[in-house]
Amino acid sequence: MNGFVVIGILILLLAFVVWDRRRIQRNKVDPLGRERLARGRSAKPLFAWPMHLGIALCTATLAARELYLPSLPPFSGRMSGVYRAANDMFGEYGVAYVWLAITLALLCLAVASWAARTTAKTSTHPPNVL
Repeated sequence: MNGFVVIGILILLLAFVVWDRRRIQRNKVDPLGRERLARGRSAKPLFAWPMHLGIALCTATLAARELYLPSLPPFSGRMSGVYRAANDMFGEYGVAYVWLAITLALLCLAVASWAARTTAKTSTHPPNVL
């Protein structure tokens, strides 16, 4: 069973590397002129939704691992208090529930930031300023 999990994770990593390489190759790079270099470089806005989605996939993988091979007390490490509380409240699968809750929160953040990005692109009205 552990071999299938490792192979699945490696396939997901390979898919990400292929996707990221294609994404980088599609974008055109504009060199900065002397005037812009003298003023300094301004960073492009960060696209938060792919980052949230990627971390959500990682936490979903951790949740799946905890469902198939649950961690048992005594817990150690930084999150040992959270794991112990989850184990006390929800039993053997409490740690998996913690990872699933984190996954759902990250998926909600990804959807919210994606929706904000798409509405910002399609909006023709100026923003409301109070």
